Amino acid sequence: MSAKDAYIARLEGMLGIVHRGDPDGRIDPKPLGESTPSSRILFKEKSSEEKQKRQGGAKPGHPGHGRRSVEPDKADRAREIPCPDECPDCGGKLLDFGTSSRTLRDCAPPRYVTIRLDSHEGWCPHCMKKVSPPRPDDVLPHSATTVRCDAQTLADHYLHHMTVGTISRRSGLNRSTIHGKEHDLAEILSPSADRILDDWRKAPVKAADETTWPCNGVPGYVYGFFSKDCALYRFRGTRSSSVAAEVFRGSTGTTTTDRYPGYDNTVPGKHQWCFEHIRRNFLELLNSEPDNREYNKFIPALVDLLKQAMKLRGRRLPLAKHIREGKRIKKEILRIAATRVKDGALQAKFDIFLEHPNKLWHWIKDPNIPAENNWAERCIRNTVIFRKTGFGSQGEAAMADREILQSVMETLDLRHEDPVGVLAEALKAYKPKFRRGMSAEERQKAKDAAAEKVADVLFPRDGRTKPKRE
Repeated sequence: MSAKDAYIARLEGMLGIVHRGDPDGRIDPKPLGESTPSSRILFKEKSSEEKQKRQGGAKPGHPGHGRRSVEPDKADRAREIPCPDECPDCGGKLLDFGTSSRTLRDCAPPRYVTIRLDSHEGWCPHCMKKVSPPRPDDVLPHSATTVRCDAQTLADHYLHHMTVGTISRRSGLNRSTIHGKEHDLAEILSPSADRILDDWRKAPVKAADETTWPCNGVPGYVYGFFSKDCALYRFRGTRSSSVAAEVFRGSTGTTTTDRYPGYDNTVPGKHQWCFEHIRRNFLELLNSEPDNREYNKFIPALVDLLKQAMKLRGRRLPLAKHIREGKRIKKEILRIAATRVKDGALQAKFDIFLEHPNKLWHWIKDPNIPAENNWAERCIRNTVIFRKTGFGSQGEAAMADREILQSVMETLDLRHEDPVGVLAEALKAYKPKFRRGMSAEERQKAKDAAAEKVADVLFPRDGRTKPKRE
């Protein structure tokens, strides 16, 4: 290979362009096969008519909800429209015909309020020193913003996925102020992130997924670990299994993942593989050789069975019927997989069902366990979208802060209707006890003790005050 060809090959590798052995040297429009995300498809075809007709929302014929009227005592304010004096058609005088009401929604533009805080100080003639009043509960030490403003900033950044520039324009705060504030809050909320990790490890059903996350232009990765009321993130510069092993240490229950090898030896409890990824592998084979007789004989039927397995829990059958139906699907899948075929690629896919029985069938006995990993993929999707607008992190410290803050904010959003209000109230508990002459180590211990009190409010260890969103 010449130096020019080697250079072109290296550039194509950086762009994710794979020829897949095409003799004509054409570029594969789907470099990652059926798992290629839409953003990586080089040449997008027009959607089929069937997909164009498939629209979101409720199905036609469903019972409607309509616009519900609000009770007078629950309305924020009322407006009255007077009755006209005369009929617009004939000019006659109108008689009273009652009142009709409707509900309107209005939105006040977001506005940050600037407060001047005057602290009245005194002088003690006996001690010969100045005495200042205590710091207000809604202001953190040395902070230029209230805890409500801090919580709203975190929600805008990590829940609504606004960039720091957008938040700066809305709030009037400098970008450096926002970055510094988030670094301070990450230190305060670090024990809270540890509580989330403990709760996630105890969850009976959980899921995990990973995607890329750049740091200063260098490719990195983000792991997402999710349960019903927990969202835990790990932003690291590596995709090594050591990241997952750190999180899974001491974990129980059942975890659903894709077939990434980094999970194989790290999940201590039950491990369920995603059927959707397996289905894509079979479709990729079929699309690569549409005229292959063995592919056309076995793959369509197997793909249909995998779809039935993934949709089974959505049918909400009684447990006995769910198990019976799941065993039927398993029996049919294994019957096809046990067939010996000549094609080596197809046989390798069949061997997945024959060689890994402990990672495929947990969904049969428990309807709460999904046969796919869509749950984790939906949870991590917002991070993927923000990656396109925020361009990742700008340093290792920024990734460490995001790891804590995003975990806390998304978990609060899963558990509370008003995560901003809950966080603002919890931050009021941060009152480190400093005294004169303290060493740096003693001051850090005081900060850590105050941060633990914030964690006690947000994520109590006994779980008794932990509200759940229905």
